[in-house]
Amino acid sequence: MSVAKSARNVWCDTCKDAWGKNKDGSWHTKSMKQSWVTIMSELPKAKGQVRHYCLECVREGEKAVGLTLTQQLAYANGMVEFNG
Repeated sequence: MSVAKSARNVWCDTCKDAWGKNKDGSWHTKSMKQSWVTIMSELPKAKGQVRHYCLECVREGEKAVGLTLTQQLAYANGMVEFNG
C-alpha cells in the first residue's frame, strides 16, 4: 500500500459516497470536499484500487479502528504486527 498527497480538485471518496449527487446530476456541495491523501492498494485482489480521503474521514477512520493512519499502513505493509 502506498500513500501520496492528493492532487488539487480530487474529492474525498467517502464524502462522495455519503452525500452523492443532486437531482440535476451535479455533485452535492458536501460531496466536493478536497481529498487530503490518496491511497493506492498494491494487493493482488485489490487490483491497484486508488482511494481518496479528506482529513476528517481519515481521523474518523482512525477512531473507528483505534490505529493511526501510519500504524494502519505499517500493518498493511507487513512491517508490524498488532495483537488484539
